[in-house]
Amino acid sequence: MSSSAELAYRALKDRLLEREFEAGHRLKETALASELGVSRTPLRQALHRLVAEGWLEQSPRQGVRVREWTEQDIYDIFDIRLLLEPHAAAMAARRRSDAQLEQLREAAHVMQRCLDETDEHRVARRSVANAQFHETIQQAAGNARLSGILTDIVQFAMVARTYQAFRDADERRSCAHHYEMVDAIAARDADWARAVMAAHITAARHTMLARLTSPHGEPAPSMKKGTS
Repeated sequence: MSSSAELAYRALKDRLLEREFEAGHRLKETALASELGVSRTPLRQALHRLVAEGWLEQSPRQGVRVREWTEQDIYDIFDIRLLLEPHAAAMAARRRSDAQLEQLREAAHVMQRCLDETDEHRVARRSVANAQFHETIQQAAGNARLSGILTDIVQFAMVARTYQAFRDADERRSCAHHYEMVDAIAARDADWARAVMAAHITAARHTMLARLTSPHGEPAPSMKKGTS
């Protein structure tokens, strides 16, 4: 991939992560090329890469558009997280540095403070702190290949906006999980850290599916099995 294509790829991915485009939004090549200051050839290379990674979808009639998230997407994303992130948490408990432990503790504190804040930027601050928390665990695990795989998977979950689907009780449970993970990692107890991370992700999956399948926050009957 050329430097121009890489530049376009990074810029578009950042905009997708920031939810600048709504699901189903059609991306117009001419306008995007002008905005990003690249020609259409590197732009197309960037778009094709994002399609291959699952961020965008392409159809003969509608061109390239932002992918819409389905129930199956949520299942797939969280199934992979359940396989990999508890292991990362266990490794982090064994290998973390004191500085990384403090980073985890500070991110947990920020998320806790967000519970009682009411300003319009509260969700954004929680999102940043949550991302930092999970990224620090990946770094502390000390496995670059595992971290590389998890980065995109966790980003998909963030774009799906799990944290915006949370009710107050869901947020408080999530914060409690973060603090317990900090305690487990501080104690260098790998089994404890693995168990808490598994519970944390399972709860987030249940919350996301419940909001996706019912306007009143209850999972549809067909979705209840296997989500708790």
